[in-house]
Amino acid sequence: MTYKDFCQLASERFSARDFLNKPIEQNVLESILHTASLAPSWSNTRAYALAIAQGGKKDRIVKAYLDKCNAMLKAKDKSLSESERAQFAQESAPNWSFGDLARSARRGV
Repeated sequence: MTYKDFCQLASERFSARDFLNKPIEQNVLESILHTASLAPSWSNTRAYALAIAQGGKKDRIVKAYLDKCNAMLKAKDKSLSESERAQFAQESAPNWSFGDLARSARRGV
């Protein structure tokens, strides 16, 4: 790849910040994942994890994530009492991960 090719590629990339709530065709998803697996990573660490969920599992993961995010926001809400903020801070403590959410979804939480 030439410098000019790279500059063109870099100038054409974008990041999506809004998503449609509709299924992705399996062949499209597989193509995206294959292409992503070719992307370079810092020092070849490949430090990422990927989980794909659909239907009810996806809905449970989204709900758990939004519940945590809402608790984080309420923990900083100055209109709430100190004890209420402390409770939300406990609920939003950074002792969870997307993996935890996925495991919760599998258990039906």
